[in-house]
Amino acid sequence: MKVADDILQACKKNDSKAQYALYRLCHAPLMRVGLRYSGGDRQTALANVNAAFLNILQNLDHYKPHIPFEAWIRRIMINVVIDEFRKEKKHQNHLDVEEVAEYIENESPTIESQAELNLSAEDIQQLIGLLPELTAKIFNLFAFDDFTHREIAEKLGISESASKWHLVKARNMLKKHLSSYIDHSQMQFQNEKIG
Repeated sequence: MKVADDILQACKKNDSKAQYALYRLCHAPLMRVGLRYSGGDRQTALANVNAAFLNILQNLDHYKPHIPFEAWIRRIMINVVIDEFRKEKKHQNHLDVEEVAEYIENESPTIESQAELNLSAEDIQQLIGLLPELTAKIFNLFAFDDFTHREIAEKLGISESASKWHLVKARNMLKKHLSSYIDHSQMQFQNEKIG
């Protein structure tokens, strides 16, 4: 995503046409992130996109041209999602360290690869949308946005062990959902062959 410098400079001067042009450029990449974190809820994703775009406009003076613009706005979007999540403290889970360690030891966190399953991005997004909200956020931050458990813990106000527990939980739930998806796909294929 390339943004012309004159658009950025005009946005810094509160030029509404330039701001609209920038919004149109930013909308799709921000919406992709928003949908992934909202479990496909377009209304929540759009609210987060709009909040992120306001942050982008307010922080254009802090943007450094050597950083890819899309990476910079993605980071702002992720921070908006995390901030919104923090406001909903009711979703915070506190886990006992021994409980987490025992769970991690007893569970295998492997997932079959996307290539083997031939899943579309929409299928994966739907499967992630089936996860509990906190578990899905942690999975997204770790698997797609390369946050460490320490960074996740700091951003969400939870312990590192809780972050690890949620990641294992996400992987195991996704594995079960994938298994159901495969079984359903195989039944459909067999029915099509018979019919």
